Amino acid sequence: MKKWLPVIGYTVLAVVVYYIIDVLLSMVFGLWVLSASSKEQYYQCTLFANIIQKAATLLVFGLWYKKKTEKSKPVKRTRGKISVKSGICLLGIGLFGQYAMSFLLMLIYLAFPAAFARYEELTSSVSLSNSYPLLILFLVVILGPVAEEVFFRGVIYGQLREGFSAVPAACISGVMFGIYHKNLVQGIYATICGIVLACLFEKTHTIWGSIITHVMFNLSSYLVAAIRNIFNDFHWRIPAVYMFVIQILCFVVVCLLIHTIRREPERNELSRAENELF
Repeated sequence: MKKWLPVIGYTVLAVVVYYIIDVLLSMVFGLWVLSASSKEQYYQCTLFANIIQKAATLLVFGLWYKKKTEKSKPVKRTRGKISVKSGICLLGIGLFGQYAMSFLLMLIYLAFPAAFARYEELTSSVSLSNSYPLLILFLVVILGPVAEEVFFRGVIYGQLREGFSAVPAACISGVMFGIYHKNLVQGIYATICGIVLACLFEKTHTIWGSIITHVMFNLSSYLVAAIRNIFNDFHWRIPAVYMFVIQILCFVVVCLLIHTIRREPERNELSRAENELF
């Protein structure tokens, strides 16, 4: 119990610091956004505000994470190296994970159709058909995933892992990642993704393991949209049963890729007994 108290305390402190940054910047940018004279200007202000907020989060918790990893150098907990085979698996998990998750989104839609209004509003705001597509890609595909991984896996999961075994640490950080998205639809699948990303961080022993997957997962959402637009342009319609089969196949592929990473040999001084999550 004594070991858990400082772990919980530092975790709560990290969350408090994050929300202080978020609230302060929201207050500053809120006035800027409200001063927008048109819908286009409002969208522009919101986009730049989100980029600055993510950059501030990455700066603060990047330094926090760096300081933490320097203290843990003797055990080399976060100094793992990613093999070519594992790298390919991480890319595949991110790519096919997006298609596998679309099946879950369909189930959520059937159960909570009203919740999709907020979700569709969010996804439309980061569509590449809007202004500044390159900035949107930078925010959604690069800056956002890196900042979120440093905070949720590097700081939160890493801190929880000091006092808990891998399974509860992954579940707690995953739930926190789901709550962070502040809407039901994203909250459900972000919780699942957060647990998987914690698994990858635990196995690879480097934050780059979860970053690679997160980046590819976000990028593949635009690939899915592009493929859908191509099919619409040619007036092609894929029967629902075929889409269901594709989604199931993607889910199976993701499971196989995770299993492949699990079987990869250890590349540092940690014993297999510490990899409790796998």
